[in-house]
Amino acid sequence: MPPTPFPSLFSPSANFTPRQVMDSETRNRILEATQRLMEERRGQGVRMRDIADAATLSRQAVYDYFGSRTKLLVATTITQMRCED
Repeated sequence: MPPTPFPSLFSPSANFTPRQVMDSETRNRILEATQRLMEERRGQGVRMRDIADAATLSRQAVYDYFGSRTKLLVATTITQMRCED
């Protein structure tokens, strides 16, 4: 089987540094918090501050990972679509 372009974190061949693992976990925490808030509020009134609070991060940390609210919402939507397949 050919190697995948994005090896799993749990793959024995994955050589991720502790920082990369932590970054991935933080990114996933943000995405999960965003998805949860979007579902609870049906997409209305979800602010970056709310997302940061739900992910137990600073608002600046959320911006550092995604750059803007729009990019975060797009990433959340793409993640949801991949999980539904």
